[in-house]
Amino acid sequence: MAQGSGEKLRRKWKEDGLLLDDEWVEVTEELLGSGGSAEVFRGKLDGEDVAVKRYLNDKHVESMQREVELMRSLKHPNVLTIHGVAIVDDKYHVILPLSTNGNLSRFIHGSEQPPDEKLKMRIAQGICEGLSYLHSHGVVHGDLKPENILLDETYTPCISDFGLSQKVRPGSNVSARKGTYRYMAPEIVKQGAYSRRADVYSLGVLLCELFTGRVPYGEGNSRRLAMAASYKTLRPNLHGIASPVMAALIEECWNSDPARRPTMKAVLKDVKKLGAENHRGRPWMSSFLRSTKVGV
Repeated sequence: MAQGSGEKLRRKWKEDGLLLDDEWVEVTEELLGSGGSAEVFRGKLDGEDVAVKRYLNDKHVESMQREVELMRSLKHPNVLTIHGVAIVDDKYHVILPLSTNGNLSRFIHGSEQPPDEKLKMRIAQGICEGLSYLHSHGVVHGDLKPENILLDETYTPCISDFGLSQKVRPGSNVSARKGTYRYMAPEIVKQGAYSRRADVYSLGVLLCELFTGRVPYGEGNSRRLAMAASYKTLRPNLHGIASPVMAALIEECWNSDPARRPTMKAVLKDVKKLGAENHRGRPWMSSFLRSTKVGV
């Protein structure tokens, strides 16, 4: 890292109470995950098991700073917290809680037995709680997908990886063609603009994967699939979703027109009601469907 910028960051994090003594941090060689800008290893913080996100080089410093500042401002049980930052061997490390049950992708695809439907509904509600919280605080996540949903020892979901996240005023868009193609809203592919409603689209694809147990669109080139989803309204197959109401809600979320997608407040209300009514065995219709008559 550049010495001047490194010292400036060190001072800022120390003033903010984020800088951890590197002697407290132990990083193992056990790789938990990796991406374009960082790798995540198992580690220890003063003897406690943690996840350690190590940034690969200095060109990602700006993204890391934004992610750290954003995470320290958020506090919700379904949003990943941050323990602090350490500089070890001249590399930046962000210290995070260890998610003992891995990520949602492993939960969906990594077990021999299909996950329990009630547990899937609880996870879905937790994700919606977290995303609703982010949107209420003006944060657009920008890369919602199963790999970015972490599960703790009780399978409580936490939204993670805020490298592409930004604060956006209500009704505004951010110009960027970033994210993961299989979960990317059509307006990002077409215009390079995303907003809260683009997160809702990604949520719809994620929920489809959770409740069907299938990777969206199956095998194929992700970029071509995103183009087909954007210009030919291709969508993942909903076959296998036990609840027709959940299937209808997913279809609302991935509507091609962002203005016709529900807000996260509306989605959360419906998911909570779906969980409660399913528990009692009573059918119901999405409040968004009732108010807009979409698909009726």
